[in-house]
Amino acid sequence: MYTGSMQENFDPRTIQDEDLRQVVIDLMNMVETLSTKVQEQVEEIQRLRDENHRLKGPRSAQRGCGRASPDLMSESCSEPALSP
Repeated sequence: MYTGSMQENFDPRTIQDEDLRQVVIDLMNMVETLSTKVQEQVEEIQRLRDENHRLKGPRSAQRGCGRASPDLMSESCSEPALSP
């Protein structure tokens, strides 16, 4: 498995085959780019989760009634009947 510390300990200049050295350098650059992108996405996902939680508010976890069919809902979840 690859870890960032592996890249720090490796010097591609030690590869004598020029073509192979360039391939390794390109791959190392791709790994660095993708690692940065993954970290950005992790941060964005957390930001969206935080925003979702903020928008739902603390009561949303307590409700739990939104998707139940009317015959399965308890009185506390059902909407009041409309009078004619």
